[in-house]
Amino acid sequence: MRTIVAVTLLSLLLAACQLRADSEAERAAEDADACKSHGFIAGTDAFALCLQDRDDQRRALAARANQPQTMSCATIGAQVICKPP
Repeated sequence: MRTIVAVTLLSLLLAACQLRADSEAERAAEDADACKSHGFIAGTDAFALCLQDRDDQRRALAARANQPQTMSCATIGAQVICKPP
């Protein structure tokens, strides 16, 4: 029984790693396609900067998404109205 559980868990972990590798490869291909579509030529410094810029933008977006969201709320009569600051 323990062996079955261990094999199942190991299989799930390996599958998760493969999915991550696939998504990273897809993201890299999408970034390269986007930079090429903007006129950058693969192998040039400008192309590398384009790829770096896309990665920086992705990281900044992820950092903003991980920040706590705040709302500004006010009570008007029996209603509570909230909006982002």
